[in-house]
Amino acid sequence: MSSQEEWNAFEEVKKGSADEKRDSEEQKEKETVGDRVMIVLVIDVRVNEGSDDSIGDRLRVKEGSDDSIGDRLRVNEGSDDSIGDRLRVNEGSDDSIGDRADGSGNEANGESESDESEKEAEANQNDDSVVDDEADSGDEQVEISSRTRTKSDTDPTAHAGIASIEVKVNAIDEANKDDGKPQRPDLTLNIPAPVENLPMPSNSLSLTERLERALGSVAPLMREIFGDFAPFLSKTLLGSHGQELVLGGLVTLKQSSSVVELVMLLCSQEWQNSLQKHAGLAFIELVNEGRLLSHATRDHIVRVANEAEFILNRMRAEDVQKHAEFESHCAQTMHNRKEEEKLCDHLITSARRRDAVVATKLKEKILNILTNKHGAWGTDAPVVHEFCKLDSWEDDSRRRRRFVKNSYGSAHPQATLKAAIEHGATEDAVMAAKEAFHTHLQATKQAQLTQDFTDEELLQVDEKELDMEFAGPVALSTQCKLIAPGVVIHGTMSITKFELYFEMDDDDPHNKTLDSKVLQYVDYIHGKWHFNEVRAIFTRRYLLQNVSIEIFMSNRTAVMFAFPDHTTVKKVINALPRVGVGVKYGLPQARRSSLAAPKQLYKLSSMTLKWQRRELSNYDYLMYLNTIAGRTYNDLNQYPIFPWVISNYESNELDLSLPSNFRDMSKPIGALNPTRKQFFEERYNTWEHEQIPPFHYGTHYSTSAFTLNWLLRLEPFTTLFLNLQGGKFDHANRTFHSPLQSWKNCQRDTSDVKELIPEFFYLPEMFYNSNNYNLGKTDEGLQVDDVLLPPWAKSPAEFVRINRLALESEIVSCQLHQWIDLIFGYKQRGPEAVRATNVFYYLTYEGNVNLEKMRDPVMREVGDDVLY
Repeated sequence: MSSQEEWNAFEEVKKGSADEKRDSEEQKEKETVGDRVMIVLVIDVRVNEGSDDSIGDRLRVKEGSDDSIGDRLRVNEGSDDSIGDRLRVNEGSDDSIGDRADGSGNEANGESESDESEKEAEANQNDDSVVDDEADSGDEQVEISSRTRTKSDTDPTAHAGIASIEVKVNAIDEANKDDGKPQRPDLTLNIPAPVENLPMPSNSLSLTERLERALGSVAPLMREIFGDFAPFLSKTLLGSHGQELVLGGLVTLKQSSSVVELVMLLCSQEWQNSLQKHAGLAFIELVNEGRLLSHATRDHIVRVANEAEFILNRMRAEDVQKHAEFESHCAQTMHNRKEEEKLCDHLITSARRRDAVVATKLKEKILNILTNKHGAWGTDAPVVHEFCKLDSWEDDSRRRRRFVKNSYGSAHPQATLKAAIEHGATEDAVMAAKEAFHTHLQATKQAQLTQDFTDEELLQVDEKELDMEFAGPVALSTQCKLIAPGVVIHGTMSITKFELYFEMDDDDPHNKTLDSKVLQYVDYIHGKWHFNEVRAIFTRRYLLQNVSIEIFMSNRTAVMFAFPDHTTVKKVINALPRVGVGVKYGLPQARRSSLAAPKQLYKLSSMTLKWQRRELSNYDYLMYLNTIAGRTYNDLNQYPIFPWVISNYESNELDLSLPSNFRDMSKPIGALNPTRKQFFEERYNTWEHEQIPPFHYGTHYSTSAFTLNWLLRLEPFTTLFLNLQGGKFDHANRTFHSPLQSWKNCQRDTSDVKELIPEFFYLPEMFYNSNNYNLGKTDEGLQVDDVLLPPWAKSPAEFVRINRLALESEIVSCQLHQWIDLIFGYKQRGPEAVRATNVFYYLTYEGNVNLEKMRDPVMREVGDDVLY
């Protein structure tokens, strides 16, 4: 059969089918809606290609396969017969056919039956354009023009779409020309005439061949799509009676690979009706579902990414933290090593200085032994004057009675001169003081010409001996204060396995303000003690805080240290040997004894029982109470306290059997005078202050000023007194010069309630002005020199002996416990203290000020000054 005959046969078949379509309403819907639905499906795929909502991305069932929808629809790209070239028109345009065809399914359902003739003509034109396109695969413009023209017949807005197609295609052609690629036909210039006016094809291919040629590359893709989406299509494509069309169609598709059978299947009445009724909405639903799935997938990916970022940030933060910890550890290690090196250097330096001090003292001792009047180099020539000082050596009763030569001693002419000028002395007295001062300066210059060691000589000490000395590791090192009479020295305590060291910190600002004359009398600025020398350790109070200890040595001396807090005190006691408080008081030699409170020591000790049995003297029992209560010779503010015993300092004879010659021990010193007692009680009862509680006495019975005033004539207390008074002696009226005058002041002066000190009962040297100090004259013109003793005492030794006899008398023994209750017992505080007229200023009691919790250095310094 020739091509012309086939073409005529095809025209007859087409006209016959057109007549049948006019009689069938369903066929009308197929022609109007079916093409639009297919255009929607195919164009929507191309329009959305590459986006997150593309069907190729949403329906990529076989993950990683080359058979995705995007790949399947992208067949023979660039070919004149490919669907890709035919449908890649105006991609992305808002007015494109793809965008308008999204709602074509709904438009088909909403068309009125009055447009049947117009729809039939449209269908005929569509069929003609399809046949012409199949006859000539190169005429891409015919298919686009015919379908666009069909759309424009029913939709007035289609002309805008066609115009956009024309413009876009022209733009594409211009781009292709520039790129050197094959040019696509210009739609605006090559829009063909209606199908009826098309020329007959020149080739003589049959209809089957033309279908194979046109749809041969698409048919396998369609079969795979139907196979892959069979579960979904089987529920979507239903026949007129509800039967599944896909299952039967799959059998046909699998058994045959003919394109004609595929076309016949898709163009059958049941399939066309099902596509028109269900396919459009189903595919739109599928697209929407794919979009939701893509959004959900995107949200999931974002969430996973956020979680991953969080994990990475946490890991990064952990790495930063570990790096910071590593740097901190390195810095701490470096700091510890520097501290160790500093400590070693500190110990070596302290050893050099300590050895120099020891050598100087040994030299002085040897010279004293050789040059005294009984020595090998002694002479019978009279000595002008020899200065002595009270040594810190104690006997078994804790009495300091030994005097040693004082190489730093003087008559303090400068202090005498300043006192004379300030107190308004006569011109002759001032001139005499100046001459004495100049004479002292000359003697001092001659003494300075012979120095013991230089700094260079100290540095030449054999370091091998120092290395041997400090071979043991340092068990504990801490900052502390050396508490000496009248001075507090800041330094460092170091404890090794067998030894205890203290070294003064020369760079400390407080130490730089100390008077060098005072430091001359401090024995342990560079101290070293072996553990074998330690005999007892007591906890002490410093500034009413339990932060200090006192260590008693085998050489009958004691040294006192104060620490930052009570915790450090415990550490130091645990690092020192386990000696307790010694064996004298009958307590176990354990560290818990050293840490025990005074009340605990009092209860556990047998000293009170011995005193009651008269196995212990009153003096020894009072010294025992002072020791366990925390009073010490090293702290002038807590110097041991003894009572006034005798009240008669005027008679020529003193009868110790008369009670009238003794003081009433049941009352404090401030309440012995009834008139003064009434004054103090009235002050207490009328006191009105919100912050300061009421009190009887604004001063105290034991202070550093009172102690130095008693011991003014003895070194080192003379130097300490001058340091306290600003380098001058006090006015003669206030200087201790008579026990009678001091007793009278304690009876009538409202600011004088002081008690006595132990030296009144064993040290007669305190009443001699052996160093020839010029202490001035009183307002009555009396020159203050040696202490004026009462008539019943012919000498200081006699005064001390009688005073001690009075202390040990039966009358005092029967009343001494009442005085003990006032000073050490239950009448110190509370209602009993009020009834006994024994309440002092509140800052003199322990617990009212906690210096450990004061972080402000200014407030801490103020608290120290107030308590000191």
